[in-house]
Amino acid sequence: MALYKAQKNIYFTSLNKDVALGEIIELEQTHAEAVNADLKPIFTDVDAVLVPVDEDTKPKKAARNSKSDTEAVKDAADK
Repeated sequence: MALYKAQKNIYFTSLNKDVALGEIIELEQTHAEAVNADLKPIFTDVDAVLVPVDEDTKPKKAARNSKSDTEAVKDAADK
């Protein structure tokens, strides 16, 4: 499965799922290609409704603060 970014608001009836503009969804490549082919005549202002997300542009997970950072914030708030 691959990640795809929505260029339009889409409702997937087969998945019973809404995907808003800019959201990312995980789909099989063949399913994404079929959706793009079906919606190409409807959304003529974009090349594809679903575009693959590159590995480099995947959202990064936020790093957890270390315990010492958390304690420093607690101490500052208590004063």
